[in-house]
Parts: sequence; structure tokens; C-alpha cells
Amino acid sequence: MVQGWTTEADLIEGDRMNADSMTRNRGISLLSLDVISLRKELIDYYLRYGFKLTGKKFGFPADNQFGSRPLTSLELVELRKQL
Repeated sequence: MVQGWTTEADLIEGDRMNADSMTRNRGISLLSLDVISLRKELIDYYLRYGFKLTGKKFGFPADNQFGSRPLTSLELVELRKQL
């Protein structure tokens, strides 16, 4: 599985990234991503594009790699899309 952090607005050569075609060209058959559970609009966006919630939930990373720890507990939910 290829892993990495990205944003909704990642750009490649000035165009919005098309993950479906990029992954198919590399022989990848499953996309998996983790989204902060509070981002309902972002989860809905991915659901509209064929991702499905798996039911798996994870705690937000506790290290300081992503800035200081928020006051409230954050949770990540997993979404997957079979290509």
C-alpha cells in the first residue's frame, strides 16, 4: 500500500490530481485514506466519489509532527475505494 499525507488541493503540474487514473497506471487497485471525523463535508465529498466508510477509527497522531496537540480529541475515520 502506498501511504502519504495530502490535502484536498494537491496540484501536479498545475492541474488537480486525478488519483484514480494515477493509481490505475501504477497497478494499484485500492485507495485508502484517513479523514478527520469532524470534517463531515469532506467525508461526504469522498462518499460521492465512490469511497466507502470501513468503520475503522483511529486516534489522531499524538506526536508534534502536525503542530501542537488540539484541546479536543480528534479521531480519524478510514475510507476505501476499490478501483
